[in-house]
Amino acid sequence: MLDNMFHFAGLLDLEGKIIYINLPALEAVGCRLEDVRGQYFWDSPWFQVNELSGHQQREFVQSALAGQFVREDLEVFGKNQGREKIITDYSLKPMFDGEGDVAFILAEGRDITDKKNLEREVDQKNQRLINLLEEYEELSRNQKNFFSNLSHELKTPLSLILGNTDILMSRLGENDDPMELSSIRTNALSMLYLVDEMLELAKIDAGKAMMNFELCDLREIVQTVLSNFYSYAKSRSIQITLHAAPTVRVTVDVSKVRQIVFNLVGNAIRVVPANGLIECDVSRSQDVVVVAISDNGPGIPIHLKNTLFDRFQTGNHQRSGYHAGSGLGLAIVKEYCELHGGSIRVEDVQPSGTRFEIHLPVGEDIIHGDDLVYTVESIIQGDQVILPPDIADPIKDNKVLAPQQLTTDGSYVLLAEDNDGVAEMLLRVLSSSYQVVVVSNGQAALTTLRQARPLLLITDLMMPGMDGYELIREIKKSSELQDVPILALSANKNEQARIDLLSGYVDDYVTKPFFIPELLSRVRNIIELHKAKLSIREELSTHNNDLISLIRELIEARSNLQNVLDEQKEIQYRMNAIFNNSCVGIAVIDSNLDVVDANPFFSQVLGYQDDEMTGMSVFDLSATEDVSSHLFRFGELLEFDSSSNHYEMRFISKSGTEVWVNSSISVVPASVSAPVLLVGIFEDITEKKHIRESLMLSRKEIERFSRISIVNELASSIVHEINQPLSAIVSNVHACDLWLNGERANPEHVNRSLGLIRRDADRAVELISSIRNFVKSSSLELHFTLASELLKDVARIVSYEAQAAGIELEFDIVKDHQIYADPVSLKQVFVNLILNAIQALEGCYECTAGKILVRCDASDGFVNMSVEDNGPGLAFPLIDNLFEPFYSNKKDGLGFGLSICRGILESHRSSLDYEPLMPRGARFFFRVVGKIT
Repeated sequence: MLDNMFHFAGLLDLEGKIIYINLPALEAVGCRLEDVRGQYFWDSPWFQVNELSGHQQREFVQSALAGQFVREDLEVFGKNQGREKIITDYSLKPMFDGEGDVAFILAEGRDITDKKNLEREVDQKNQRLINLLEEYEELSRNQKNFFSNLSHELKTPLSLILGNTDILMSRLGENDDPMELSSIRTNALSMLYLVDEMLELAKIDAGKAMMNFELCDLREIVQTVLSNFYSYAKSRSIQITLHAAPTVRVTVDVSKVRQIVFNLVGNAIRVVPANGLIECDVSRSQDVVVVAISDNGPGIPIHLKNTLFDRFQTGNHQRSGYHAGSGLGLAIVKEYCELHGGSIRVEDVQPSGTRFEIHLPVGEDIIHGDDLVYTVESIIQGDQVILPPDIADPIKDNKVLAPQQLTTDGSYVLLAEDNDGVAEMLLRVLSSSYQVVVVSNGQAALTTLRQARPLLLITDLMMPGMDGYELIREIKKSSELQDVPILALSANKNEQARIDLLSGYVDDYVTKPFFIPELLSRVRNIIELHKAKLSIREELSTHNNDLISLIRELIEARSNLQNVLDEQKEIQYRMNAIFNNSCVGIAVIDSNLDVVDANPFFSQVLGYQDDEMTGMSVFDLSATEDVSSHLFRFGELLEFDSSSNHYEMRFISKSGTEVWVNSSISVVPASVSAPVLLVGIFEDITEKKHIRESLMLSRKEIERFSRISIVNELASSIVHEINQPLSAIVSNVHACDLWLNGERANPEHVNRSLGLIRRDADRAVELISSIRNFVKSSSLELHFTLASELLKDVARIVSYEAQAAGIELEFDIVKDHQIYADPVSLKQVFVNLILNAIQALEGCYECTAGKILVRCDASDGFVNMSVEDNGPGLAFPLIDNLFEPFYSNKKDGLGFGLSICRGILESHRSSLDYEPLMPRGARFFFRVVGKIT
């Protein structure tokens, strides 16, 4: 039952020793119950994480024996045969008998590694969110400080601009035109207005906004603000009315209430059409005073109402005729209302229009008399406030903005600009050279374009109604207008937008503010280029499209060619730098295996001067015995067009010494102008090679000395192992003698005894052969042989044993290869490994369908070979000494087999390695030099 309950469950006796551990826990560390039964719990494999782990576990057990319940999150070995750690929800629960004494301890553990990892990840992400929030708050503070500081810094130059402009305007004569100076002053006031708004919001954010409450007449405050709009309202025939009692006394901050009313009326007068209406109502509702301002303008779209009082939300692209603002006016109104403890709300007016209501606490209020109605003509002028420039100094009755008669020959410039000041300035500077038509939005521009094509369209990108982007898209969609030259103006310095527009939509892009001479030059260039295109089109009308395409292709081809040349120069420069300064050898070799070029480092390694190796054959630099090997490897690269080859090579330096290198040789395919080449990268490993060979010799000497040092043990083992079959032979000989010479001969017993004599004699021969192979140091006969032929011989030797044991034997040769080896020795390696696998499968009661797979494939000039089975595998403690002589996990084994196999493969400059297979099984593998047939 415990086997199915927990990842870990066990029972401990009153000494803290293990009585029982469930199967999942035993499998997790690769041991059996009999291996740990009777062992102290703290000494068991699960708790050998560190020195403190066992000590801590011992304290836990003692607490449990004292009757305490122990529970901890504990790190233990619990996966992958005890090699991988897990985190468990671990507990020790004392179990009591009928008398209340501890009878035994129940140990439980559940794997919560994934849960802990998720908790750790959640903690890290929460901390990251906290850090991001702190960074955001810091950035927000820095942004507010930046805008505040910037606003303060802007006030000084604006003051100088306004002051000097006023001085210049005072010096003008009667015949002087004040238009330019007036435009400068108007736009400077616009900047000052924006700076004041930003400074006020900075004060509110910093909590430094001062409130100066005083008892005043609210009707008088509203009336004073409305008087400032008289001139502008009259110029557009807009009616402004005020509904209020003669006296409405409240306690408020007069300047801030004045700014609230001013911002709302200023917004309304911008959007109300000519002959429109603006109504202001001052009334009392319970304990609050309500100031309502309504208009019959276009209203506010539903999707903008949620963000209407957010900062920098202008919504001007939705409201026809609305002059671009900072988007701070309504935000300031909301902040001022809240500073008074009041509120503001907005609602629609039917059939069209908007109504804003400001609710302010009454304070000390006295409302007398009946409501009166005031018209714009009856409002008495009061204290003035700073008006926005577009209202304070409107451009009216300006002849340059009046509609003009369009010419049908297309000899005019169309200007689409919603800012009257910018439009007036551009009109004045362009009208001396071109006929100019001015419109204030994209729809008007498109209508004008369809009436007559211009020489040039100059359009602002941000306009009410149809903006510049939409206008450009409409032009490009029209087959009649798509080739109209376009110059885009924008105050937005968005580099990606500029690149996108210039990539196929507009002819030029100018950002505000701009310099007039530069703008005039760009306009002149675009128009002259357009005229030249029109002239060419008229002269070559039949070949126009082909010629334009050809010119574009020639320009593009020339540009592409120049880019390719520049890239090739850069690549050549970098390659030369790498070639000449690299700390590894680099050589270029042609198909005849002659050196085309070698870098200084490679020449230095082989003892040659620079360029001295050019023209030398690879064979001139190689040892005589390596020529055939080099010829084979280079030929294989060229013949099979392999991408690269990696192996150790030996060169002979100019002085005659051996130089060993790690080589990586790649093929550079042939092109139209160049033949196939080989590029080799060579790392000098001569010193490493000598050290490695020295270590190998030392190892062999140590192994030979080890064999001599254990000769007594060897002799004893030999006598013991050979004595068993010899003793059996002698006993069976005596039995045969008795059965042959006795009174009653028994041929059946004689034949059985002879069979046993033959078996034991074969065993003795096998033992002597193994000992001889282990002790002697024989030379190998290395040559190329087919892997498939060698494995066929192996199959003939071992197939009978596999069939007799009921084991499936499979040979998987991905592609036939030639291997450079001693076939006899290599067969012995395969036979030993396969027989070992057969014996392992025969001794495995759980292996009902035994299988042995012999695999052969190739990579990087080597043939990879392996023998794997689905048997029980090897226990973890056996792996460290697996290839040592006299070490065996078989009852009747000498421990020579794997040691002999590794020795044979080391003579082939290879090595025998082992890895376990999952869920069970073993795999022995090695590699030898080879080539594809």
